[in-house]
Amino acid sequence: MKKLIPILSLVLMINCGTQSNGQSDGDLKDIFQAHNNKWSSYAKSEDLDGIVSLYTSDAIIDGNATGSVAGGEIRDTFEQWFEANKSIEHSSNVLSFTAFGDNAFVYGNWKVNQVTNDGKKIAVRGSWVNHMVKVEYKWKSKMELWNDAELFESRKKDETFMNN
Repeated sequence: MKKLIPILSLVLMINCGTQSNGQSDGDLKDIFQAHNNKWSSYAKSEDLDGIVSLYTSDAIIDGNATGSVAGGEIRDTFEQWFEANKSIEHSSNVLSFTAFGDNAFVYGNWKVNQVTNDGKKIAVRGSWVNHMVKVEYKWKSKMELWNDAELFESRKKDETFMNN
């Protein structure tokens, strides 16, 4: 019995760590949704520093319509996006997540309505998954994967794409 107590204590400590410092699933979902709401707000206001602050310094973003960008390229990519548009309306919803310690995988959907500088209206939607990490008590995106649903659906219909 004396040997069992230290083992049970260790198991209890490990399990507490996997609960992301005791936060409930509801709390974490709210935290991840708030992160996405900030992203949408920063996109709408074209707040370059704000949007970049949501990523780790070595983050990778990979979208099927844009390719991959990493680290310092992320700032340049968002700057180009902001400069190319008169207005950006973005929204995002957290659908599910799995958190373990200071890491989490968060899944959701997004949509954006934007008006380019030449007046063209563009509406796109899709899904995303983020690998989030806790950095100095704040959740940040380390890897962001997203798709443009219409582009994906058009590729599915194109047999030459599917056969390559």
